[in-house]
Amino acid sequence: MSLSTNANPWASLFNPLAHLPPPRIVQQVAAIVRAPQGRAPSCVIPPAEPNPWGLTAMQCHLIKCLIAGKSGRGLAREMGLSPRTIESHSTVLRRKMGAKSMVQAAAMWTKHKEGT
Repeated sequence: MSLSTNANPWASLFNPLAHLPPPRIVQQVAAIVRAPQGRAPSCVIPPAEPNPWGLTAMQCHLIKCLIAGKSGRGLAREMGLSPRTIESHSTVLRRKMGAKSMVQAAAMWTKHKEGT
């Protein structure tokens, strides 16, 4: 009896990766091995730029990506994060900047960058 057969309901207990297709396993393991601190390589964030709001590196990266036209979901997928995590960073970013929307925050960021 093979433990990797799909007919056996207990197979996943002995082989937790049995439900994933092999190429995805290889990609996930390779990304974790290559990445600093276990994050996906695309998730490496540049250092924070000086700003009057005290935004973190993640928040600076987020607002720049949104200004460049990336969606929150697309950014989450690219960075290997959940959309809810991106939404949380956006909420904190707006609070720090005193903006009512991401559009207003983007306008404030752009105005700040033009002034420096």
